[in-house]
Amino acid sequence: MNYYIFKFIYVIAIRDAVGQQAYKASKGEKEWFWSKMPSWFEDKKATNHKETKAIFTEIEKFINLILMDLFVDQVDYDSKFFDLCNLVIDNYNSIEIDLSLPKQFSLGHAQKLINMMIKYFYITTYSVSTTKTVPASYFRFCHCPMDYKLIKKVNKKLSRGKKIKYGWSSTTKAKYENFQRTVEKQASLMSKTKLEYDYIVW
Repeated sequence: MNYYIFKFIYVIAIRDAVGQQAYKASKGEKEWFWSKMPSWFEDKKATNHKETKAIFTEIEKFINLILMDLFVDQVDYDSKFFDLCNLVIDNYNSIEIDLSLPKQFSLGHAQKLINMMIKYFYITTYSVSTTKTVPASYFRFCHCPMDYKLIKKVNKKLSRGKKIKYGWSSTTKAKYENFQRTVEKQASLMSKTKLEYDYIVW
Protein backbone atom coordinates (compact mmCIF):
# COMPACT_ATOMS: atom_id res chain seq x y z
CA MET A 1 0.00 0.00 0.00
CA ASN A 2 1.24 3.46 -0.88
CA TYR A 3 2.07 5.16 2.43
CA TYR A 4 1.28 8.67 1.18
CA ILE A 5 -2.21 7.63 0.08
CA PHE A 6 -2.69 5.89 3.44
CA LYS A 7 -1.54 8.99 5.32
CA PHE A 8 -3.80 11.27 3.29
CA ILE A 9 -6.83 9.06 3.99
CA TYR A 10 -5.87 8.77 7.67
CA VAL A 11 -5.77 12.58 8.04
CA ILE A 12 -9.24 12.96 6.51
CA ALA A 13 -10.69 10.12 8.59
CA ILE A 14 -9.21 11.19 11.94
CA ARG A 15 -10.66 14.66 11.40
CA ASP A 16 -14.05 12.97 11.01
CA ALA A 17 -13.47 10.97 14.19
CA VAL A 18 -12.27 13.68 16.59
CA GLY A 19 -12.75 16.98 14.80
CA GLN A 20 -16.39 17.25 15.83
CA GLN A 21 -18.03 18.20 19.13
CA ALA A 22 -18.22 14.54 20.14
CA TYR A 23 -14.52 14.73 21.09
CA LYS A 24 -14.22 17.22 23.93
CA ALA A 25 -11.00 19.16 23.40
CA SER A 26 -9.86 22.50 22.03
CA LYS A 27 -9.09 22.90 18.34
CA GLY A 28 -5.38 23.06 19.10
CA GLU A 29 -5.48 19.95 21.25
CA LYS A 30 -7.29 18.01 18.52
CA GLU A 31 -4.86 18.97 15.79
CA TRP A 32 -2.06 16.73 17.06
CA PHE A 33 -4.10 13.76 15.80
CA TRP A 34 -3.54 14.77 12.19
CA SER A 35 -0.67 17.27 12.30
CA LYS A 36 1.82 15.40 14.51
CA MET A 37 1.01 11.69 14.36
CA PRO A 38 2.28 11.11 10.80
CA SER A 39 5.62 12.66 11.75
CA TRP A 40 5.81 10.46 14.85
CA PHE A 41 5.32 7.41 12.64
CA GLU A 42 8.04 8.54 10.26
CA ASP A 43 10.52 9.44 13.03
CA LYS A 44 11.66 6.29 14.85
CA LYS A 45 13.15 8.45 17.61
CA ALA A 46 9.91 10.29 18.33
CA THR A 47 8.53 9.86 21.83
CA ASN A 48 5.24 8.48 20.57
CA HIS A 49 6.61 6.47 17.62
CA LYS A 50 5.77 3.06 19.15
CA GLU A 51 2.09 3.86 19.73
CA THR A 52 1.68 5.63 16.39
CA LYS A 53 3.36 2.77 14.52
CA ALA A 54 1.04 0.25 16.17
CA ILE A 55 -2.03 2.25 15.11
CA PHE A 56 -0.91 2.88 11.54
CA THR A 57 0.50 -0.62 10.97
CA GLU A 58 -2.52 -2.52 12.29
CA ILE A 59 -5.06 -0.38 10.43
CA GLU A 60 -3.05 -0.90 7.24
CA LYS A 61 -2.98 -4.68 7.80
CA PHE A 62 -6.74 -4.73 8.32
CA ILE A 63 -7.45 -2.73 5.17
CA ASN A 64 -5.11 -4.96 3.19
CA LEU A 65 -7.15 -7.98 4.31
CA ILE A 66 -10.18 -6.28 2.75
CA LEU A 67 -8.35 -5.38 -0.45
CA MET A 68 -7.15 -8.98 -0.82
CA ASP A 69 -10.56 -10.46 0.09
CA LEU A 70 -9.08 -12.52 2.94
CA PHE A 71 -11.90 -12.33 5.47
CA VAL A 72 -13.65 -15.70 5.76
CA ASP A 73 -17.09 -14.41 6.72
CA GLN A 74 -18.88 -11.69 8.69
CA VAL A 75 -17.98 -13.30 12.02
CA ASP A 76 -14.28 -13.29 11.10
CA TYR A 77 -14.49 -9.67 9.97
CA ASP A 78 -16.34 -8.48 13.07
CA SER A 79 -13.96 -10.27 15.44
CA LYS A 80 -10.87 -8.73 13.85
CA PHE A 81 -12.60 -5.34 13.62
CA PHE A 82 -13.21 -5.16 17.37
CA ASP A 83 -9.68 -6.39 18.08
CA LEU A 84 -8.39 -3.53 15.95
CA CYS A 85 -10.68 -1.02 17.68
CA ASN A 86 -9.35 -2.08 21.08
CA LEU A 87 -5.74 -1.77 19.91
CA VAL A 88 -6.38 1.69 18.46
CA ILE A 89 -8.14 2.85 21.64
CA ASP A 90 -5.38 1.57 23.92
CA ASN A 91 -2.60 3.16 21.89
CA TYR A 92 -4.29 6.52 21.41
CA ASN A 93 -5.03 6.75 25.12
CA SER A 94 -1.45 5.87 26.04
CA ILE A 95 0.07 8.70 23.99
CA GLU A 96 1.32 11.42 26.33
CA ILE A 97 0.95 14.44 24.12
CA ASP A 98 -0.79 16.55 26.74
CA LEU A 99 -1.29 15.34 30.30
CA SER A 100 -4.22 17.73 30.69
CA LEU A 101 -6.18 15.82 28.04
CA PRO A 102 -8.58 13.15 29.36
CA LYS A 103 -8.06 9.64 28.00
CA GLN A 104 -11.31 9.78 26.09
CA PHE A 105 -10.62 8.02 22.78
CA SER A 106 -13.52 5.56 22.72
CA LEU A 107 -15.03 2.76 20.65
CA GLY A 108 -17.14 5.40 18.96
CA HIS A 109 -14.05 7.33 17.85
CA ALA A 110 -12.18 4.16 16.85
CA GLN A 111 -15.00 2.80 14.68
CA LYS A 112 -15.41 6.22 13.05
CA LEU A 113 -11.70 6.40 12.19
CA ILE A 114 -11.48 2.84 10.84
CA ASN A 115 -14.82 2.83 9.02
CA MET A 116 -14.18 6.22 7.40
CA MET A 117 -10.75 5.08 6.21
CA ILE A 118 -12.37 2.00 4.68
CA LYS A 119 -15.04 4.20 3.10
CA TYR A 120 -12.39 6.36 1.45
CA PHE A 121 -10.41 3.34 0.27
CA TYR A 122 -13.63 2.06 -1.26
CA ILE A 123 -13.78 5.25 -3.32
CA THR A 124 -10.20 4.81 -4.53
CA THR A 125 -10.75 1.22 -5.67
CA TYR A 126 -14.34 1.16 -6.87
CA SER A 127 -15.15 1.44 -10.56
CA VAL A 128 -17.97 0.41 -12.87
CA SER A 129 -15.32 -0.98 -15.19
CA THR A 130 -14.94 -4.74 -15.50
CA THR A 131 -11.19 -4.24 -15.30
CA LYS A 132 -11.20 -2.82 -11.77
CA THR A 133 -8.42 -4.32 -9.64
CA VAL A 134 -10.45 -4.52 -6.42
CA PRO A 135 -14.09 -5.61 -6.86
CA ALA A 136 -16.70 -3.82 -4.75
CA SER A 137 -17.70 -7.24 -3.40
CA TYR A 138 -14.46 -7.31 -1.37
CA PHE A 139 -16.08 -4.70 0.89
CA ARG A 140 -19.21 -6.81 1.52
CA PHE A 141 -18.44 -7.38 5.23
CA CYS A 142 -17.51 -3.77 5.99
CA HIS A 143 -19.54 -1.71 8.43
CA CYS A 144 -21.43 1.52 7.97
CA PRO A 145 -19.66 4.36 9.82
CA MET A 146 -21.72 5.22 12.88
CA ASP A 147 -22.31 8.92 13.49
CA TYR A 148 -25.08 11.36 14.36
CA LYS A 149 -26.27 11.80 10.79
CA LEU A 150 -26.46 8.07 10.06
CA ILE A 151 -28.32 7.39 13.31
CA LYS A 152 -30.82 10.09 12.33
CA LYS A 153 -31.25 8.56 8.85
CA VAL A 154 -31.69 5.05 10.27
CA ASN A 155 -34.26 6.26 12.80
CA LYS A 156 -36.48 7.68 10.06
CA LYS A 157 -37.31 4.12 9.02
CA LEU A 158 -37.84 2.78 12.53
CA SER A 159 -40.99 2.78 14.63
CA ARG A 160 -40.99 4.93 17.77
CA GLY A 161 -40.22 2.04 20.13
CA LYS A 162 -37.25 0.84 18.09
CA LYS A 163 -35.48 4.12 17.45
CA ILE A 164 -31.78 4.41 18.37
CA LYS A 165 -31.45 6.83 21.27
CA TYR A 166 -27.75 6.67 22.08
CA GLY A 167 -24.87 8.77 20.77
CA TRP A 168 -22.17 7.39 18.48
CA SER A 169 -19.12 8.62 20.41
CA SER A 170 -20.23 6.96 23.65
CA THR A 171 -21.48 3.75 22.06
CA THR A 172 -20.81 0.33 23.56
CA LYS A 173 -20.04 -2.80 21.57
CA ALA A 174 -23.60 -4.09 22.02
CA LYS A 175 -25.13 -0.79 20.88
CA TYR A 176 -22.75 -0.59 17.92
CA GLU A 177 -23.65 -4.13 16.86
CA ASN A 178 -27.35 -3.27 17.12
CA PHE A 179 -26.77 -0.25 14.87
CA GLN A 180 -24.99 -2.41 12.27
CA ARG A 181 -27.78 -5.03 12.32
CA THR A 182 -30.36 -2.29 11.80
CA VAL A 183 -28.36 -0.81 8.92
CA GLU A 184 -27.95 -4.26 7.37
CA LYS A 185 -31.71 -4.83 7.39
CA GLN A 186 -32.38 -1.47 5.74
CA ALA A 187 -29.54 -1.92 3.23
CA SER A 188 -30.74 -5.40 2.25
CA LEU A 189 -34.07 -3.93 1.15
CA MET A 190 -32.07 -1.95 -1.43
CA SER A 191 -29.83 -4.95 -2.29
CA LYS A 192 -26.88 -2.96 -0.94
CA THR A 193 -24.13 -3.58 1.61
CA LYS A 194 -23.81 -1.73 4.91
CA LEU A 195 -21.01 0.41 3.49
CA GLU A 196 -22.97 1.26 0.35
CA TYR A 197 -25.90 2.25 2.58
CA ASP A 198 -23.75 5.06 3.97
CA TYR A 199 -23.22 6.52 0.50
CA ILE A 200 -26.92 6.27 -0.34
CA VAL A 201 -28.46 7.90 2.72
CA TRP A 202 -25.74 10.28 3.97
